[in-house]
Amino acid sequence: MEKDFKFINQKDIYQYKFYMIPKELFVNERYISLSPAAILLYGILLDRLTLSIKNNWVDKNGNIYLIFTRKEIESILHISDKTCTKTFKELVDAKLLLEKSQGKLRRIYKMDERYDENGNLKERFVDSKNGIEYVLQGDYYIPNIVAPSNITNFRFGKYGRLRLNYLKTNKKAEYMILQMENKLQKHLMDVDITATKRVNAIVKELAKKENVTEELKANNQLEWVRKDEQY
Repeated sequence: MEKDFKFINQKDIYQYKFYMIPKELFVNERYISLSPAAILLYGILLDRLTLSIKNNWVDKNGNIYLIFTRKEIESILHISDKTCTKTFKELVDAKLLLEKSQGKLRRIYKMDERYDENGNLKERFVDSKNGIEYVLQGDYYIPNIVAPSNITNFRFGKYGRLRLNYLKTNKKAEYMILQMENKLQKHLMDVDITATKRVNAIVKELAKKENVTEELKANNQLEWVRKDEQY
């Protein structure tokens, strides 16, 4: 059986060509509704950018565009005209593509969330990867991070401080992400409140089990203090 099977060796691998599809389309919730056909089409359009560069298909704003007829796409994907139109609409609705008429042809642009439909830089935009808003300052974008006023004065208890120390020591990447996304204080507050409630509930349950009650306090205060200090 194995002798009839043709394996791929190191020399063979270079004869194959591949379409590259961004991982972002599979892992980002923003694109979760995209169909497999739309994701594949996007990879094919990305591959077509090499032809755009070769033919100098660049508009007056310096933006690269594609010229790709529906018939060509239908032939490559083996889909109908109706399905092709629907698949294109998915990418347009997801703001991954923009189409502009050019006579009988249509220019296809790969969308960049930093630019508007006219190819100009936006004054501000929200990065779909991390949810952070960026503001244009000169030639650069800087994160628009403002600490929420309702939690900046919160004084963390024991468990909030322990969590903060743990993040700084063992989870530096997570600590930095929480800071960048302006979620650190809320995260520490939630941990502190949740842990405190959990500990209080456990102590109450243990006290009940060991009969550390108000009745014991009234009848034998020394024994009540001894047991209470254990918890």
